[in-house]
Amino acid sequence: MGNTLAEQCFGSYKDAKKWLLEWFATKREDFYYSGVHKLPERQRKKNYITRIKRRAVCQSVGGSPNKRPSSPPSPSIPEPSFPVPVTTRGNDFYHIFLFDFK
Repeated sequence: MGNTLAEQCFGSYKDAKKWLLEWFATKREDFYYSGVHKLPERQRKKNYITRIKRRAVCQSVGGSPNKRPSSPPSPSIPEPSFPVPVTTRGNDFYHIFLFDFK
């Protein structure tokens, strides 16, 4: 969609809306099926990476990953069954590395 959309020039909101509706109408059912069914997996990966980053930050400053000091220590994070993308900031773009913990 990004490549196709970059080539478009819309004169009004109505033109843009019409183009988008037509573009989505031309897509087959598997286009939507695969995207919707990947959402839970994407959310699990995001949550896992967030937990890793939070733990790394807390350990680097000597704090606890728990927000309340009186709460019990958090259980260890289980290793995922999928490759985890890790991004590092490059010059003007992101480098993406996939680490497979299996």
